[in-house]
Amino acid sequence: MSGSELLPKKEANVLKGHEGAVLAARFNRDGNYCLSCGKDRTIRLWNPYRGIHIKTYKSHGREVRDVHVTPDNSKLCSCGGDRQVFYWDVSTGHVIRKFRGHDSEVNAVKFNHHAAVVVSAGYDRSVRAWDCRSHSTEPIQACCLFFYSVMSLCLTQSEILAGSVDGSVRTFDIRLGREISDNLGQPVNCVSLSNDGNCVLAGCLDSTLRLLDRTTGELLQEYKGHTCKSYKTDCCLTNSDAHVVSGSEDGSVFFWDLVDASVISSFRAHSSVVTSVSYHPIDCCMITSSVDGTIRVWNASNSCEVGREYLQTQTVVTKGMTESNYPELKRLERRFWGCRPSLAHLQPPQRDMSCVSNSDQRLWPWLKESCASSMAFLVRFGMSRQRRLRWWWFLYF
Repeated sequence: MSGSELLPKKEANVLKGHEGAVLAARFNRDGNYCLSCGKDRTIRLWNPYRGIHIKTYKSHGREVRDVHVTPDNSKLCSCGGDRQVFYWDVSTGHVIRKFRGHDSEVNAVKFNHHAAVVVSAGYDRSVRAWDCRSHSTEPIQACCLFFYSVMSLCLTQSEILAGSVDGSVRTFDIRLGREISDNLGQPVNCVSLSNDGNCVLAGCLDSTLRLLDRTTGELLQEYKGHTCKSYKTDCCLTNSDAHVVSGSEDGSVFFWDLVDASVISSFRAHSSVVTSVSYHPIDCCMITSSVDGTIRVWNASNSCEVGREYLQTQTVVTKGMTESNYPELKRLERRFWGCRPSLAHLQPPQRDMSCVSNSDQRLWPWLKESCASSMAFLVRFGMSRQRRLRWWWFLYF
């Protein structure tokens, strides 16, 4: 089987709802949900596998350019043309705090590893850090070493990486108080870390992606073929770090081999500029957003089916996303073997339920904890005796 056949090129869903260009679309940490933002000044929460719009967040006064969610899905942050960074409660949709300090539009925003700090970057040539636990709306740190607009951010546990139109990728080591600058000679509009953390991928406005060694700053490889000259288009590495993926201004998505930089695959994903690409953290699945106002979900035709089927027939409940908080979810569930399950029955106590992506793993492993609780679950589910026996055999034999 060729590498091209394993790439997400099959359209699985089209998410529509934004009234205008979609500027960013991001998976959450476990890949079960995604968030999008755009020119219509809204942020939207989606179940991408079922094509369902769950919730809309409104408070921005101008376009929303970036959005990021905490690992536990309880809070999100956003930024845009109104020069503010918004800190939201996911479940209620209320704005907890507005951070003010940027003198111009804010282009990028990210939570740190512990979701205690929000880092933002903007047209005012600065990177600013904000304390989520404090009631202060002033930044706790500001880095104003750039010559032009800062377009993109990446965070590790102790470092902030930022790409700027001045052609630099700067790394700020918070623990050591050190700043390292790599000058690429071309405007940088996107930076993305490899999954092993050893490399940084920089998307430049000369239609070239550049892969840098984070330790030495050495240019390891260049990737060409797409068009990126006037718009901010995202790039990233796949979850296996085997391929590089980027959007293009002609509406296409390109895949390159990481090592030899050859174009493995390219296809027309949208009718207009592809503004962002977000790769699933586990599965061979991807979402893209575009100026055409849509978010599209892509997967490989011969993979991801177990995990995707699981998400299509279950409700995955995470912290901050519960039935009591989301009345919308009550009407979104579909019938499973002729009955609608209750979210209370699907959520195991003090456990996180995640997508199962490998066919040799059992669905709902927490059901195996006791025979009695498993049978009680199936009875509540409304299954016939014959179906209960089938599930009993599947789970325990």
